[in-house]
Amino acid sequence: AEIFSMLSGYAISTPDYLSSCGGFKDWFAKEFKRPAFTIECGLGENPLPIENAAKIYKRIKETLAVASVM
Repeated sequence: AEIFSMLSGYAISTPDYLSSCGGFKDWFAKEFKRPAFTIECGLGENPLPIENAAKIYKRIKETLAVASVM
Protein backbone atom coordinates (compact mmCIF):
# COMPACT_ATOMS: atom_id res chain seq x y z
CA ALA A 1 0.00 0.00 0.00
CA GLU A 2 2.83 2.38 0.81
CA ILE A 3 4.45 1.80 -2.58
CA PHE A 4 1.14 2.34 -4.39
CA SER A 5 0.50 5.51 -2.40
CA MET A 6 3.97 6.87 -3.13
CA LEU A 7 3.68 6.14 -6.88
CA SER A 8 0.13 7.36 -7.38
CA GLY A 9 0.02 10.26 -4.94
CA TYR A 10 -3.18 8.86 -3.43
CA ALA A 11 -3.51 8.50 0.36
CA ILE A 12 -3.84 5.12 2.05
CA SER A 13 -7.17 4.57 3.74
CA THR A 14 -8.99 1.73 5.42
CA PRO A 15 -12.66 1.57 4.46
CA ASP A 16 -15.32 1.10 7.09
CA TYR A 17 -16.73 -2.40 7.46
CA LEU A 18 -19.72 -1.98 5.15
CA SER A 19 -17.56 -0.55 2.37
CA SER A 20 -14.96 -3.28 2.58
CA CYS A 21 -16.98 -6.39 1.79
CA GLY A 22 -18.27 -7.96 -1.37
CA GLY A 23 -16.02 -6.51 -4.04
CA PHE A 24 -13.49 -8.10 -6.36
CA LYS A 25 -10.65 -7.20 -3.98
CA ASP A 26 -12.36 -9.10 -1.18
CA TRP A 27 -12.97 -12.17 -3.34
CA PHE A 28 -9.35 -12.16 -4.52
CA ALA A 29 -7.94 -11.87 -0.99
CA LYS A 30 -10.14 -14.71 0.26
CA GLU A 31 -9.65 -16.99 -2.76
CA PHE A 32 -5.90 -16.58 -3.16
CA LYS A 33 -4.93 -15.68 0.43
CA ARG A 34 -2.94 -12.72 -0.90
CA PRO A 35 -3.11 -9.01 -0.17
CA ALA A 36 -5.49 -7.12 -2.44
CA PHE A 37 -5.96 -3.44 -3.14
CA THR A 38 -8.48 -1.16 -4.72
CA ILE A 39 -6.81 1.77 -6.43
CA GLU A 40 -9.36 4.56 -6.43
CA CYS A 41 -8.89 6.77 -9.45
CA GLY A 42 -10.34 10.15 -8.70
CA LEU A 43 -12.87 12.10 -6.72
CA GLY A 44 -16.31 13.39 -7.51
CA GLU A 45 -19.21 11.97 -9.41
CA ASN A 46 -19.54 8.28 -10.10
CA PRO A 47 -18.84 7.27 -12.76
CA LEU A 48 -16.13 9.79 -13.47
CA PRO A 49 -16.46 11.67 -16.76
CA ILE A 50 -14.71 9.90 -19.64
CA GLU A 51 -12.91 13.17 -20.36
CA ASN A 52 -10.87 12.53 -17.19
CA ALA A 53 -9.58 9.13 -18.38
CA ALA A 54 -6.30 10.28 -19.96
CA LYS A 55 -5.40 12.47 -16.97
CA ILE A 56 -6.21 9.67 -14.51
CA TYR A 57 -4.29 7.08 -16.53
CA LYS A 58 -1.24 9.35 -16.70
CA ARG A 59 -1.36 9.68 -12.91
CA ILE A 60 -1.67 5.93 -12.17
CA LYS A 61 0.10 4.19 -15.07
CA GLU A 62 3.32 3.68 -13.09
CA THR A 63 1.29 2.27 -10.18
CA LEU A 64 -0.46 -0.18 -12.51
CA ALA A 65 2.85 -1.29 -14.02
CA VAL A 66 4.38 -1.92 -10.59
CA ALA A 67 1.22 -3.72 -9.41
CA SER A 68 1.47 -6.13 -12.34
CA VAL A 69 4.83 -7.46 -11.12
CA MET A 70 4.27 -7.46 -7.36
